[in-house]
Amino acid sequence: MPDQDSDQFWKLADQFINLANDLYQQEQDGRVGYALMYAAARFNAFIVATSAGHRNALGDEKADATTYFTEQYRKMFSENIDDYEENFDHYL
Repeated sequence: MPDQDSDQFWKLADQFINLANDLYQQEQDGRVGYALMYAAARFNAFIVATSAGHRNALGDEKADATTYFTEQYRKMFSENIDDYEENFDHYL
């Protein structure tokens, strides 16, 4: 996992969030979130495939990568939904 304490990480995350917020203003529904989630899954599959180097290695890494990314998403989502619960009136 990249260093979440680095300024670069937060700047990158903010760029994606800002784009998603802009797109949400146009769409006004959950499609933006689903598209963003699909894009993240597609890109992370690309990263894993690139790191594997060849098809057989990718097959070997698939289960571990799936577990890793699923756990990371669950953790990140949980932290953020807790933050929204605690700051609901401020954020919305």
